[in-house]
Amino acid sequence: MKRKQRCGAFLMVLGMLLTTLIPAVSAEERIYDVGPFYPVSDYDEATFWDVNEGDWFYGNVGYVYQLGLMRGKYDGQFDPSGTITMAETIALLARIHSIYTGNGDSFEQGSPWYQVYVDYCIGNGLIPEFVLDYGETLNTPAARNFFVMAFDELPDEMWEEQNSVEDGAIPDVPADDIYAPYIYRAYRAGIVTGSDAQGTFYPTSSISRAEAAAVIGRIVNPSQRKSVTLTVGEITLYAANGETVTIPMTEKREYLKNGWKETPYTASSGAVGSSVDWLLDNAPLDPAVTGYTPLDDRIGEIFDHIFTDDMTTSGKVRACYDYLIQNCVYGSSGQIEPYINLYLYNPYYYLDDAGNYQPGEGSFGWIFFDAALETNSAEAYCVMQAADLLDNYIGVCDNYSSAFAVMMRRIGLPCFPVYGNAKGGNSYSAHMLTLLTLDGVDYVFDPQIEDVIADQYGYCSYMRYGKTFAELGDRYVGYDLVEECRRAFGGFVYDSEKMDYVLSLER
Repeated sequence: MKRKQRCGAFLMVLGMLLTTLIPAVSAEERIYDVGPFYPVSDYDEATFWDVNEGDWFYGNVGYVYQLGLMRGKYDGQFDPSGTITMAETIALLARIHSIYTGNGDSFEQGSPWYQVYVDYCIGNGLIPEFVLDYGETLNTPAARNFFVMAFDELPDEMWEEQNSVEDGAIPDVPADDIYAPYIYRAYRAGIVTGSDAQGTFYPTSSISRAEAAAVIGRIVNPSQRKSVTLTVGEITLYAANGETVTIPMTEKREYLKNGWKETPYTASSGAVGSSVDWLLDNAPLDPAVTGYTPLDDRIGEIFDHIFTDDMTTSGKVRACYDYLIQNCVYGSSGQIEPYINLYLYNPYYYLDDAGNYQPGEGSFGWIFFDAALETNSAEAYCVMQAADLLDNYIGVCDNYSSAFAVMMRRIGLPCFPVYGNAKGGNSYSAHMLTLLTLDGVDYVFDPQIEDVIADQYGYCSYMRYGKTFAELGDRYVGYDLVEECRRAFGGFVYDSEKMDYVLSLER
């Protein structure tokens, strides 16, 4: 069982790609026949210095600003590229509900600034009372799932259905997703329609304040809503043994979990397709322990618990991946001194003279481990991070990837950690994942990001399990040092006594 309570929609990343301009309304125009949405402020190009008439969002920002729903982030600045937080989402919900129902609340802000909006929404049954427990967490970016779900409590007449969207037709929102009722309702009302022709929702992407303004405009003004028709289509999937299968999109998730892929691949051995399960089951094995007894013993205990006698190699890999996702929690443990500053002791990761990250001898971590062990600093770092995670069950990407790498080496598969940048919302940040080389092809296994996504949805989609970088598109960039990382990670050639010595050193 997971060692934390899930926060669901409160921990997701929110995103949209919207380009429709919403024109301003005259002072005489009523938005609803039964709702008093009137302009309360003037708006022109001089209102915000960072919103210009040529910007796609100029009309969107002006529309919600005139109605008093969104204001500037700073004096004279709207901050159109900034993100919407959970607290700001709750404030928007309170303002819309108050205006629509005629409550007339003035929302005098106090400390914290969002408390008056939280109190209003709780008092009117718009959000649950346990939101009070989140405190400053409410100032973190909202998720698109949260955004849609929050506004779901507005009066039913604001959600009049106008679009035909079949259950399961949104490509990345299965009909059994816990947020599906809210998302599908928004699609059917024309408030959101997806970011491409297929209606993809991108539930883990971020949203800017400018994009949020467009969505709010559609919520309060039905004439601005969009038309879309989505039906459950079919998709052809591929296996490594050459088989193909065409299935309804609603069944895609289960097939992907069982090793089928969306794109074919021809490996150098002649195996057709890109089913990682087939490649794993046919891979030669060369098992290796780390030499650090506490970690080796712990991995042995885990394997005894999760493996069965008749389990295939692919089954073992899946079991290890699932074990980390089901039992570990993303975060900084702070419980063991060497892990407080990950990058300081990281032998993969330093800035060269040109400002590029490089693995190897220029890093402090490499120098530190080489002085302590006289060999193989990359593996020592991996052992330390793996030991930390499997002792404390909390860690960051370095911990997850290191633990998965040593587990794979114990099974006998050529797996190693590598650094680059992973996409979070509209930006990228440094990230460690693992590559498992099968028949000359490197496949991404990323249990840390998969764990965060699984927390959000309530299930593991395996979308970062056994994929090539090409298949993963723009989710990962900057992994240009794969060969350097591959060379830096060799065999485990030190013993437990040496590792104990490293762990005992003063940092």
